[in-house]
Amino acid sequence: MNDQEKLKLTERKLLNISRRCSLVELSKRKIVKNLDFYQEHEEYGNNLKSLPVCLRDKVLREVTSLKFDAASGDSNLNFERKRQDFSFLLSFGTKHIDLDGLLSFNPEDFIHEQLTRVVQMIAADAPNVQSLIINGRYATAETDVLLGNIWLQHILDQATLESICSLSKLKRLEISRTVELKFPDLMQICETLQFLEHVDVKIVGWNELEFGNIDKFKRSFSRLKVFRFLIHGLQLSRQLVSLCIEHLPKLRLMHEWDLNDFDIPDVCEILELPPQTSSLMNLGVISTTLPIHRAFPCVRHLTIDWPDILDSMECSIDSLLHFSKLESLFLHSPIPSEKIFYQLLDHYGSNLKKLFIKSFQFKLRIGDIMNRCKKLESLAFLQLVSFSDQSLKPTQTFTELKELTWAIPIL
Repeated sequence: MNDQEKLKLTERKLLNISRRCSLVELSKRKIVKNLDFYQEHEEYGNNLKSLPVCLRDKVLREVTSLKFDAASGDSNLNFERKRQDFSFLLSFGTKHIDLDGLLSFNPEDFIHEQLTRVVQMIAADAPNVQSLIINGRYATAETDVLLGNIWLQHILDQATLESICSLSKLKRLEISRTVELKFPDLMQICETLQFLEHVDVKIVGWNELEFGNIDKFKRSFSRLKVFRFLIHGLQLSRQLVSLCIEHLPKLRLMHEWDLNDFDIPDVCEILELPPQTSSLMNLGVISTTLPIHRAFPCVRHLTIDWPDILDSMECSIDSLLHFSKLESLFLHSPIPSEKIFYQLLDHYGSNLKKLFIKSFQFKLRIGDIMNRCKKLESLAFLQLVSFSDQSLKPTQTFTELKELTWAIPIL
């Protein structure tokens, strides 16, 4: 290498340093840009396949994160090219796969057919994958209208089910809301995959006859630590929540699948404490006199609802005041009284990071909330609020506040 070549190389390195771009990042971009070249030239392709697993995994993530742009041409042709790139990068060392970007290139009429093909490819070429996220163009945020279209819904077929069940190292499974699972199929997946800990799915076509076998229920789901789900019908949802609370002590996070990031569980009525201490970190309850903090010592996110009949409410609130790790509080339905509201804030306000107030029938004093909740990062008033101390400005005291949701009247 002569001096001129060395100078050019030095200039490139200095430019990369000024851009704060690592050599790994540069290598990843270069490989992704030239994947066709690596596939067409066997020698270079073999060199790529011999890269360290961590770098090869970064390249795969970069490829699967790319989204379809209508301006780039025919989606079907684009999908075939992306599928080839995807297949080329899979290996026995692949640990994480997110199909969101890849499936966005597939024409909507064939998305479910190609999904089966892609999952079968993963089962064959990346059988040791630990995290599989099956999304698509319709699974991302702000797709409520599309998700409501019945023709987009699809029940997971047998071939895809079998391929998923063959991924024996899988720890995390997330499936798009456009792909529904029958409850028996979900049980089969969870019972078969011995390392599965995190499940995020949409459930369809199940009833009491299908989850009535408690032993099978426990055998299938007892290893789960995270169980997020979407299911039609409030009653069915609460039945599943109750079963999980009673029989799955290892579960840490459980709630209906929502499009927001808040871990707000649906509420359930706890008539008796579960036989084992629960690991749940989020819990939704109807106010009770049971000492629920003893059964749920790890709760950090608490949703409270109140029964329609409010007799003995003054004594029943005491059972809700003993969670030592609470960070967020969601107050459902009309709060029975101002006294109960401030009791809750007196006990939990100093450590609260999130406070959601859905409904109340008294005047709120924003200054009292400020004084009690100085670490608050997220505050939501889900009804039109009228404060009795409106001269105060929230920004003067809520020094940690990052998010404020405030209902406004529709004019």
